[in-house]
Amino acid sequence: MITTLIAMAMFSMARQTPNLHLTCPVTGEEISTPVAVFNYKGAAYSMCCGMCPGPFSKTPDKFLTPDKVKDKTVGVGYFDPVSGVAVRPNALRPKTDSVGPSVYEGVAYFFQNADDKKAFDAEPKKYTVVPPKEALYCPVMQQDVPDLAHSGGYTDVNGVRYYICCSQCAGELKANPSKYLDAKAATYVHDVVAVQAKTKSK
Repeated sequence: MITTLIAMAMFSMARQTPNLHLTCPVTGEEISTPVAVFNYKGAAYSMCCGMCPGPFSKTPDKFLTPDKVKDKTVGVGYFDPVSGVAVRPNALRPKTDSVGPSVYEGVAYFFQNADDKKAFDAEPKKYTVVPPKEALYCPVMQQDVPDLAHSGGYTDVNGVRYYICCSQCAGELKANPSKYLDAKAATYVHDVVAVQAKTKSK
């Protein structure tokens, strides 16, 4: 079994970025090939060995405190934190060059453009607040989103981060939340948890 193409491509992109060395959030060891990737709060976290997924999945925040991630990069964000739009590795988006990264509290963030990176660097805390609830569901198209790697972006509404199918839906949901957030959408809302990235057979 291997992690999804997108999650692994993000890992490769981060590794190929000069002066950016990914480390395991549990052991602090530099990672050459991850044994597993966990999605949490909009970022991918790679595990160095089979002993790390269990502890990380149960209490991820324990390993992501500012003092523990100081001077380290333990995660790679799936989204431009300013726009909320997914930023894929260049290998998967040959016509779009991502900008970045900027590392804040252990997470490397990439951006759609230089203006977003500039805004983030000026006020990183403003753009990294994550609501306590999330939903892998697009209320606009009324469809499930498999995981963070397959989300086109997110929109925060009333303490819930909705990971939706595409950036167009993100804008529509933000403009008209009452139109789309019905009883069905509410069934997808849950506490933010660390989830192992989807896998597929070789």
